[in-house]
Amino acid sequence: MELLRKMLEVTMTRGAQSAGLVTYRQADGDAQGCRARTVSGKRTDLARLLLSKFSRVIERRRPLLGAGLIAAPQLFQGHTRFATTSLTTLGGCHPHQWSPPSKQKHWSWTGGGGGFAATQRTVEGFITHNGDLDFFSLHGVGYPVPELQQLLAAVLHRPMPDAVDSACIAGLLDLLRAKGLWLASARYGYLYGALEPASPAQRLAAPPLHTRPAALLSVAQLRKLAATFEESFVAVMAAGAGAGGRGGEGGGEGGGGGASAVGAGCAAAHAAAQCLGMDGRGARGGGGASHVAAHAATGRRVAGWQRRQRAPAAGRLAA
Repeated sequence: MELLRKMLEVTMTRGAQSAGLVTYRQADGDAQGCRARTVSGKRTDLARLLLSKFSRVIERRRPLLGAGLIAAPQLFQGHTRFATTSLTTLGGCHPHQWSPPSKQKHWSWTGGGGGFAATQRTVEGFITHNGDLDFFSLHGVGYPVPELQQLLAAVLHRPMPDAVDSACIAGLLDLLRAKGLWLASARYGYLYGALEPASPAQRLAAPPLHTRPAALLSVAQLRKLAATFEESFVAVMAAGAGAGGRGGEGGGEGGGGGASAVGAGCAAAHAAAQCLGMDGRGARGGGGASHVAAHAATGRRVAGWQRRQRAPAAGRLAA
């Protein structure tokens, strides 16, 4: 903490008006963030203000995260700010977070022939950022910050935490970081796949997404879509394991396991297609059959990939 205090004092001499700090602590295999932010007064000590507030946050979290909350080595992410283009407010302080933390099932590859495994993890993101965010491009359309704020609020189903541009980077982190998370993956696929205009003419004719939030899938619909794909994923993994890792693309020993996996994928994809078309809109105007065919192909690729992962290393290199 003494090192943090000295670093803060250096930035204070340069005119820093606000500051924030976050650290991450493991508890039962799960990392959780502890953040404090503050704004300096006319005759206050910014370093003392922040570290005092940070200590109180740590004490409040101690019953949840255990007594050994701060122990070397420890990662800290901090930021001091001089508001050059906006007011000095608590909401404008870094680190920024768009979506609050939530417990979600996270899938990861265990290695050693163990396949994929799911664990409950805290999902959250903090960002510290220097510079300006001017716009974000999606489907060939540039969204300046005011429109991006509306788009992120509609897609993430969370209001923007503050009007500063850096908060949008935290929202983009929530949107683009989808590895191992089916809800985030389904949202990403829906935004970049189902909502992508099929042609340049449609892109020009379609109104920007931020102007029609009511036309986007709701949280409940996205959760149903994610659960459907996760069910398919589990079925593909189980069928591949039952076939000894030799099924997946049809033909050869154990091909039946791959066929059953594809069948499960088709059934789940049909339900997913219905989910996407709940309000009478199909992805890109297509019907459920296209989703079934696409997901059947996905099922074959996933099962084939699993088979290659379980093959000897030389075989994988040859493939």
